[in-house]
Amino acid sequence: MPEGLERRRYLQKIIMWGLLGVIFLLAATGRIHWLGAAFAALFPVLKFAFVWLFRFFPALAKIYGAKKSTGNTPVASSAMDLAEARQVLGVSESATVEEVQIAFKKQMQKVHPDRGGSEYFATKLNEARDMLLKELNG
Repeated sequence: MPEGLERRRYLQKIIMWGLLGVIFLLAATGRIHWLGAAFAALFPVLKFAFVWLFRFFPALAKIYGAKKSTGNTPVASSAMDLAEARQVLGVSESATVEEVQIAFKKQMQKVHPDRGGSEYFATKLNEARDMLLKELNG
């Protein structure tokens, strides 16, 4: 195991046991209700419970892994050709660099993830713009 990974796990264990100690101290001194302390102590245990569940139920691991890797939105996976790139941006075959950039900006304003749009469509737009600009510039 790499040294950085061992150090990270060691620090995680120290932090976990330190937090459990603080929670126990707060419960013992009456600063936190014992139910709150018990609930807070469950958080580190849940990490191990999920690892155990994923080990014995591989279907859960696949579902969780797929959602985690894609961020719950599909990502463009197939290569795009020039015709599809033009169609995505809504430009003609004789479009100039300026027309491609203007079309990209207009479309991106509609579908940008920060404005409630889709990460999938933003990725497609970026891919289409990059492909067309590469083709037009050389």
